[in-house]
Amino acid sequence: MVCLLGMELSRFHDVILFLTCIQAVALAVYVEPPTNVTLHCHNMKNTLEWSYNRQMQGLKFKVNILTVLRTYEPIIVESPTLQADISFLSDPKDDYFVTVNAVIGNDSSTEAPPEEITFSYFKDSQANQKCFVDFPSVNVTAQQDGEVFFLFNHPGLLYNHNLPASRNRRHQKKNLNANIRKPLPEFTYDVVVINQKMLPQRFSCEESVCKGKLAADPGQEKHCLKVKGELEKIAVKATQEYCTNTTHEPNKLIYIPIIVAFLLICGVLAFVFFIVYKKKTKSSSPLPRSMMFTSRLRQWTSGTVQEPVQVPEVEPKSPTPLLTPKEKECKESPTRRSSTEADLSSIGEDETQSYGGASNYEKRVVLVQLSPDEETEGYRERS
Repeated sequence: MVCLLGMELSRFHDVILFLTCIQAVALAVYVEPPTNVTLHCHNMKNTLEWSYNRQMQGLKFKVNILTVLRTYEPIIVESPTLQADISFLSDPKDDYFVTVNAVIGNDSSTEAPPEEITFSYFKDSQANQKCFVDFPSVNVTAQQDGEVFFLFNHPGLLYNHNLPASRNRRHQKKNLNANIRKPLPEFTYDVVVINQKMLPQRFSCEESVCKGKLAADPGQEKHCLKVKGELEKIAVKATQEYCTNTTHEPNKLIYIPIIVAFLLICGVLAFVFFIVYKKKTKSSSPLPRSMMFTSRLRQWTSGTVQEPVQVPEVEPKSPTPLLTPKEKECKESPTRRSSTEADLSSIGEDETQSYGGASNYEKRVVLVQLSPDEETEGYRERS
């Protein structure tokens, strides 16, 4: 009985172990792999994305990374996050292989996608997906000498800090002097003017600002450039064409002779017009020089002394003299008039008042001889 019971218990234990193994295998089968696994790599920013239909407790995702030059530990992403940042995989000297697994506990799904995703920043890589960076914005200006001038910032200022080699240099020198400016890597690029029969020209730049000139057709109003470059084996591609902001302006110096000639012609025409106008408006019988105000004014302002003009004095003439020469002489004598002036005046006033009207004597004074040595003034009777 005891032996039979032991055998039964042993068989029961084997069954339980078998069932447990079957359950574990069943659970592993039911962990679905992710779908729509996609890699976005651009401008040294790399993002791996995927989809998953079921959200389960304890669900995680494992990003597997394989490279040629070195080994990386898997990246664990907690659900519900469905992406992983793998920007550190940007060394152009290496190729990268990535896949994703769904993990629940100790169980894991198959890798997705089955054919793996291969990518690299090396421009000549054989990877399925080659990553690149954008060309910096280019400023284009048309010159008066028929050339096109361009300038832009070195792309290393934007992307060099994400390169593994740059990170290693920073790590080695950060304890020595953090303010030391590291040299920029060499950037080679090709530039060509669109719609012109010219081959692309290659330039090299290690400065913070890259610039150059290209010959262009001066007959075109607008110039556009097509550019591409290479930075530490990474392709630098332009997303657009870069054109001049304004139309080409011709050399303004050629207009100077034309302007001078035009001014000379205008001056000659104005002088001829003035001569003709002066002849047309000139009087046929000019006035005497003495009556021309402009002539006299010119003489006064120029300081020229002119001959004085003699104007004869004209005295008024009476038809009959009122006084004889002798009477005039007496008239002009103040001493003789002073002795009798008051008396004669009073007599004239009295006579006028006594008669009440006009006097019969003229008020004109005449000399009356009283004696050979004495004369007096009198009045002549009206006729």
